[in-house]
Amino acid sequence: MLARENPFRSDRIESLRYEMPAAEWDDMFARFQAHGRRGALVGPEGVGKTTLLEDLVPHLRRMGLRPRFIRLNHPQADWKTLRNGLHEGVTGTDAILLDGAEQMSGFQWLYFRWRTRRAGAIVVTSHVTGFLPVLRVCPPCEKLFGDFVRRLSGNVCNGIDPGTVFRAHRGNMREAFRTLYMHAAGCADDGQR
Repeated sequence: MLARENPFRSDRIESLRYEMPAAEWDDMFARFQAHGRRGALVGPEGVGKTTLLEDLVPHLRRMGLRPRFIRLNHPQADWKTLRNGLHEGVTGTDAILLDGAEQMSGFQWLYFRWRTRRAGAIVVTSHVTGFLPVLRVCPPCEKLFGDFVRRLSGNVCNGIDPGTVFRAHRGNMREAFRTLYMHAAGCADDGQR
């Protein structure tokens, strides 16, 4: 199979958005406002925290805020990444969106908090609680993963069970989709350990 024909290619996976009922969006924004427009999206790796953070952008813009991303969720993330993300002054019109807060040291967190003290909003993603008030816990969801797989592949997975793959990767959708991609390409085991 050609890469462009693979139903699990990256552009198709990246087109999937975080799915949450309208009432849960309302609850999350009520918590966001109640906590001074500060909060955290918390959950294990690969459950959609980054996607949800990205999906906040239009909402923040409608509030008159300018979203600014700092992504610490890649191997090269370091002090330079943090400093570069905050190099220009932070004002009350900025919404600072920090992806991967759990990777910061205590000193980096203090630096981040000091540099963003005037921000109009701060939302971070983290694998653990304790950085900011929790806006949403993002749990692994096997049903949602199955829905995504059906949407992408038309329910054709060539003998591989998406639920088994999801469980084998302990709910990490990113890794489970990678396994399905490799399986569809015919160059990996089925991931059903």
